Amino acid sequence: DWSSDVCSSDLPISRERIAELKVPVLVAVGTKDVMAGSAQLLAQLIPHAKSFEILENDHIKAVGASAFKEAALSFLAEGEA
Repeated sequence: DWSSDVCSSDLPISRERIAELKVPVLVAVGTKDVMAGSAQLLAQLIPHAKSFEILENDHIKAVGASAFKEAALSFLAEGEA
């Protein structure tokens, strides 16, 4: 069970472990986020992942942005179809 590894920020997650994900994933990162890295590069490692850039937002403000909320709702709606 790899989920226990994710709970600790001290443990890196290997590319192999990320590739084991079986659910759709939305990787959303603010374009001014200097902590998270590239949404596109991470999404490329995850099967069935999509990336989304939250324009003009940093690591903290990105989740409150209306663009993120709209993208998340759209992504979730795709899974219901």
